[in-house]
Amino acid sequence: MTRAFVGLALCLLTAVNARAQAAAVPPPATRAEALEAERASREQSLTTDTKGLVERTLIFVEEKRVLERLNPPQGFYPTVGSIARGSGMGVGLGYRRRPLAGRLVFDTSAAITFRKYTDWQFTVAAPRAGGLPVEVQAGTRWYDYTQEDFFGLGSDTLNGDRVSFGLRGLDSFGQVMARRAGWFVMRGRAGLHHFDVSRGTDPRFPSLEERFTDTTAPGLDATPSLAYGEAALGIDTRDEPGNTRGGGLYNVSVGMFRGRGGDDVDFNRIDVTAMHVIPIFDKKRGIALHAVASRIDPVGGSRVPFFLMPTVGGADSLRGYREFRFRDAAAVTLNAEYRWEAFSGLDLALFVDAADVGPTWRSIVGAHLKSSWGMGFRFNTNRRVFLRIDVAGGREGPRIWTALGPVFRRR
Repeated sequence: MTRAFVGLALCLLTAVNARAQAAAVPPPATRAEALEAERASREQSLTTDTKGLVERTLIFVEEKRVLERLNPPQGFYPTVGSIARGSGMGVGLGYRRRPLAGRLVFDTSAAITFRKYTDWQFTVAAPRAGGLPVEVQAGTRWYDYTQEDFFGLGSDTLNGDRVSFGLRGLDSFGQVMARRAGWFVMRGRAGLHHFDVSRGTDPRFPSLEERFTDTTAPGLDATPSLAYGEAALGIDTRDEPGNTRGGGLYNVSVGMFRGRGGDDVDFNRIDVTAMHVIPIFDKKRGIALHAVASRIDPVGGSRVPFFLMPTVGGADSLRGYREFRFRDAAAVTLNAEYRWEAFSGLDLALFVDAADVGPTWRSIVGAHLKSSWGMGFRFNTNRRVFLRIDVAGGREGPRIWTALGPVFRRR
């Protein structure tokens, strides 16, 4: 109580002293003196707009086009980031050539991450085939994922059932992509994809075959080769795909996958994606909405390999849970974010996620979805988000995700 009275007395004395000082200053005698006093008061009240180190660095990156210089149209270029979801950060090197006055593009790259994921790919593309807004591309990609996570199938799996497995693949493909009138987009792709499941190398967890069988993890004992064809149609009205502040993307993709050489792994797949950013006033604030629904349907008595089933969990889905936390024949993910510009080069976001898996979409609709929430930091230029940090909470503890690129990138 004594401290409160002392504090109150000090406040009163300060106020009285300030009033006395103000009274001691004589009022200006002339209009010129009054204007001069007003000008001096304004100058004293003005503060220099100083920018912090982070803001100055981000402005430098955008003004000097640092990201564009690191990815030149031709020649060698570095790659930094993840190879696949859950692969961790890595580095690589690529080489690109544009012969025939840019009518063809040859591109090859190789990368490795600190978790020993490796990736090599080669593509040749005609960016504007026949002078039309159509890109024709063909290529091959080989990869080795050494520490993939598996928790079992279904929505009721336990975090303690986590195991590790390796997945190698070779995908040879051809595809056509087109854009019409600046908003209509389409893609067709066909190829042959070979898979090989191997022992996991994550020393923290058992390998997959130690706790699961080919019955509880379909495809564990198989090395399937799949011939596939996919077609996608969409509407893309985003102002900037790499840093969307207005517009949306709506896309439907259907695919047919058929086993080769006696592999009984025939199935069809459908993915529906919707994303829209609603700007507020000058696009420095906005609400982003995102939804993904995926489903696979076996053909006849076929079984779908577990590693090709839809999943939820991770940096672009249910951010309060680990990557690939839940896996089944159908999956639904819903995301909402409120974003605002903290200063030039940094956006902040508050988000909430809801998602789940099940044997069918009907089993998910109306169910109590798993949820997570949190806050995000988006370091960006006007055209792209180049670093994203999300801090999320959920029933399985806090998660911190770091990624290079915008949110909602997954298929």
